[in-house]
Amino acid sequence: DKMNYCQVGRYIYFTNGSTMGYVRDSVAYTIPIPMVQFHLSIPAGHMLEYLNSILYVAKDNLLIHSDAAHPNRYDGRKNITPFNGKITLLKKVVNGLYVGDSKGVYFLQGPHPEKFVKKVVTNYPAIIYTASNIPSISIGDTVLNNPIMWASIRGICVGGEDGSFFN
Repeated sequence: DKMNYCQVGRYIYFTNGSTMGYVRDSVAYTIPIPMVQFHLSIPAGHMLEYLNSILYVAKDNLLIHSDAAHPNRYDGRKNITPFNGKITLLKKVVNGLYVGDSKGVYFLQGPHPEKFVKKVVTNYPAIIYTASNIPSISIGDTVLNNPIMWASIRGICVGGEDGSFFN
């Protein structure tokens, strides 16, 4: 997999499927082993995102999320959400996360995983590594601020801050 990056405050986290770490003050570090019961080091994956003090890692078909304000660790008993196939899209917007897998794209609406409401956006997959946050876009009479855009097998797709969708 290609290297994927995500800014978490003054740190830059990185992963490529086999390596996971962060850069602070121009020095790279590996993820430390947590000293909290039932917690594991956040694993290497193929995509990263950070929303509301939580680091999200896509690892094959699993979406793993860190503890709030502790991006290096996760609770192995509950901080894992399985999807239908390899995750192909992971991007944040103000009101949630867009996650795509081999079956489609979903909007996880809410401030954090315990409050997420999963909405089906498409029943076809996003093309992996094509998603990007954009400042705004006008589609007809609709103006979307801070949406994401991705390529799919059915063309270019746009997802709004509230889970709205255009193709």
